[in-house]
Amino acid sequence: MKKIYILRHAKAQKEIKTDDFSRKLSKRGKNELKALFESLQKYEIKWDKIYASSAIRTKKTAQIMAKYYGYDKKDICLIDAFYEADEMGLFAFLKHLDEDIESVLLIGHNPALLKLCELLSSLCLHSFPTSSMLCLECENFKNLKEHSAKLVFFEHIKPLKEN
Repeated sequence: MKKIYILRHAKAQKEIKTDDFSRKLSKRGKNELKALFESLQKYEIKWDKIYASSAIRTKKTAQIMAKYYGYDKKDICLIDAFYEADEMGLFAFLKHLDEDIESVLLIGHNPALLKLCELLSSLCLHSFPTSSMLCLECENFKNLKEHSAKLVFFEHIKPLKEN
């Protein structure tokens, strides 16, 4: 079974003087990533590939997670198109992954990530907070179909919104 890990970037600084793409992680965001990592210790997690939006906050999120898991930061693939991608673009990306890849980590932005989780699985999510990770399992990437992946876990460090 293939595993798809979906991580929303950590909380970014609210800087008025910079564009959204260039926003850096806040101290709170870095602390939340550490808390997420600690809560993920109950799972055996290893990624063959990490793909992240090239926005500063997602790039830094990827680098921090790579460090925590002993993944070489030089092997992180930054993808410009992830910044404004929708769920269908991310779905198409997954379907074209090399079948040698057993597990992949996607790091990106809402609303695309929330909608991707719902598209891939039978989940109906009300929110997908920053520093949240959802793991799904599927037979293969090439034949991935809508609502066919099975939930392995959904870890988040803050309470989910009800509405």
